[in-house]
Amino acid sequence: MDVLSESRANWRIGISTTDAANGGILQGGILTPTTPNLQDVFQQAVQVGTDGNRNEQGLAAALQVLSVNPDFIRDSAELDIVFVSDEDDHSPAPVDEYVKNLATYAGNGKLYLHALVGDLPEGCASGTSAADAGERYLAAAQATEGLTESICA
Repeated sequence: MDVLSESRANWRIGISTTDAANGGILQGGILTPTTPNLQDVFQQAVQVGTDGNRNEQGLAAALQVLSVNPDFIRDSAELDIVFVSDEDDHSPAPVDEYVKNLATYAGNGKLYLHALVGDLPEGCASGTSAADAGERYLAAAQATEGLTESICA
């Protein structure tokens, strides 16, 4: 947040969960460079907990967020979505269908999906934590030339 706050970029951040049943709610609303107490609001928003649906559906949830929050999208902005998860996506449709539908919300046509998830092929472990392989998130990131990193790193 410090780097973003100090930049001249005109950014927006929306934080949601991988629970497609949450109605597309953005935790903390739409965050911008002018959000009062930005650091505190961001810290609180990312503490989403573990009480959501057992089957994570991050791709479906991202599509839902964009469909119910039209003020988040700007015509001239690229769209970057970062998935952070310790398990794979269980959304019902094929990955390429979500990529195609999410791209329709990219203001200037540029969509990048990024994945901070478990490693292929079998996941990873770090300290007392472990993560399943994030195969579908990694496929979505690859399809959009997004960045990937191991959540265990």
